[in-house]
Amino acid sequence: MQRQGGGVATLQAQMESLRLQMETKAREREREAEAARAWIATDYEILKDRVLKKRWEQQRQAQ
Repeated sequence: MQRQGGGVATLQAQMESLRLQMETKAREREREAEAARAWIATDYEILKDRVLKKRWEQQRQAQ
């Protein structure tokens, strides 16, 4: 009977360890996603500024 109890405890410990690993990986992915969103926002602003500058230059040349 004690052997089964030890097996259950071992299984519970393994499940807890797996849960913690999954939570850690999920947090890492969320940090990576947040960093990617920041890069995307920065790239968007840079491209938007380039387009606006080009449009402004074209309008200035048309005058």
